[in-house]
Amino acid sequence: AMQHQILREAVENQSPDVIIVDEISTPDEVEAARTISQRGVRLIATIHGDTLPEVLNCKERGNLFGGMMSVTLADAAAAQRADKRKTVSKRNREPVFQAALELHERERWIYHPKVKVA
Repeated sequence: AMQHQILREAVENQSPDVIIVDEISTPDEVEAARTISQRGVRLIATIHGDTLPEVLNCKERGNLFGGMMSVTLADAAAAQRADKRKTVSKRNREPVFQAALELHERERWIYHPKVKVA
């Protein structure tokens, strides 16, 4: 329950290059991770979920990957798209993590080398 405080204190008091943390799940831990990332500290973490899209659309953990929001395009912009859709999903902000690895089974993984565009 105090993991978010420990994460912040580690950055403030120890000046690490990398922090490794198990299971970021609460809004406070997500915000601590965002703060750590903004300070230039590399973060390696586990985040429980079945797939990257599921976590991306999660209210609490989705902000680690930039979060998602719906945007309505102008008619001209929609007409330029191959699918002609007026409503599209966009990221709210920069993701905390540059890459993600989904572990489905012992020998079945999905690597997302560029989370920003995944």
